Amino acid sequence: MKLILSDKQLNLAPLSDDVAYFNLASMKIANCIGCFGCWVKTPGKCVLRDDAVKVYPVIAKSDNVIYVSKIIYGGYDVVMKRMLERAIPIQQAFIRIVNGEMHHLQRAVAAKNAKIVAYGNACDEEKRLFEKIVARNAKNMNFFRFEVIFAQEKDLDEIVNKELEKWKKILIVNASPRAPKSNSKKLAELFGNCCKDCLYREVIRTDIDKLATDAQNCQHLVLIFPLYADSIPATLVTFLKKLQEKPSQNKLQVSAVVNCGFLEYSQNETAIEQLKLFCLQNGYMFCCSLKIGGGEAILNTIFRISVKIAMRWFARSVTTGKCAEYSVTMPLSQRAFIRQAKKYWLKYGAKYGTTLQEMSSPLIEDK
Repeated sequence: MKLILSDKQLNLAPLSDDVAYFNLASMKIANCIGCFGCWVKTPGKCVLRDDAVKVYPVIAKSDNVIYVSKIIYGGYDVVMKRMLERAIPIQQAFIRIVNGEMHHLQRAVAAKNAKIVAYGNACDEEKRLFEKIVARNAKNMNFFRFEVIFAQEKDLDEIVNKELEKWKKILIVNASPRAPKSNSKKLAELFGNCCKDCLYREVIRTDIDKLATDAQNCQHLVLIFPLYADSIPATLVTFLKKLQEKPSQNKLQVSAVVNCGFLEYSQNETAIEQLKLFCLQNGYMFCCSLKIGGGEAILNTIFRISVKIAMRWFARSVTTGKCAEYSVTMPLSQRAFIRQAKKYWLKYGAKYGTTLQEMSSPLIEDK
C-alpha cells in the first residue's frame, strides 16, 4: 500500500486504489497525551478516538510514503508533528538495538521507501537539522530508504504528482521468443496480480524503438524470460542493445524473473550475472531476482502455490525498491523430475502425432 500524508490540501492526479491520501489540516487530531495507553492498556490502540485512528493503521501498512510538511525550527510544523506523535500505537513499549542505539520494537509495520517533502523558506541550518531528524525517523519509523526534498509551497502539487508518477512506472517486459503463448506471460500475470499500475510489453510484438522509449520513461524494469541455451535469449539481447543506444535518464532499476526448464533454479544464475553486468556497464541498478526451476510444468502442478508465494515476495521487493533474491522449484528428486518431464514431453509430442521413437531419434535433418 502507498500513502500520501500532507499538512495541507494538495491538487493530485487521480489516485489508484492502493494509494491513500490524508489532508491532516482537515482532520480532527488532538495532541498525544503521553498516557502509554496504546502500549499497556489497549496495545495497538490509541485511547483518544479521533481522526488519528484512521491514519496510523495506514502508516503501518504502507511500504511507500510521501510526507508533506512545512518546516519550522528545523523540524516538522505542528500539523504533521502531531500526527507522527499520535502514530506511536504502531510501536511497542519494548526496546531493540538498532546500529548500537536503543529504539522501540515495531508492531506489524511495513518497511518503507519514504519521500519527505519539506516546504517553506528554510535556511541552510534548518535544512541540515531537518535532514538529521528524518535520518533518525528512519530508524524509528522503519524507513529502509528515504529522501528529503526541500521545496517552495507553490511547487508542492507538481513535486508530489511527479513522485506519484514514479509509483506507477513499473514496466514488465516479456522477453520470451514465444511471448503470446509463453510461460513468461503467465508469470507476468502473476506479477501483475501482486503489483498494480504496471505496463506490460512483449519484445517480439512491440516495436523495439517504442519499447526502448517505454523503458526510458519507467522507473523500474522487470524482465521476465526463460533461460535459453544457458543464458539470456537473443530476443532480450536485442532489446538490451537498443536500450543501451537509448539510455534512460532516470535512475533505472532492473529486476528479473528467469525460468529454467530443469529442476535446478541455480542454472539461471548465468542469466542474472549477464543482467547485472549490463546494469553495471550502463549505470543502472540491478535490484531483485526470482529464479524458478521446473520449466513450464511447475505452473501446472500443485507447486504453483510456491511460485505465487515467491512472486508475491518478489513483487513486494520491486515496489519498495528493496534489493532481494528469491528462488523456487519443485520439491522433487532429480529422478522423479526426469520421469515426470518425460511424461510431459510425450504428451506434448502426442498433440502432433509424434511417437517416443520419433522423438528419441538420433538423426539430425534425417541423416
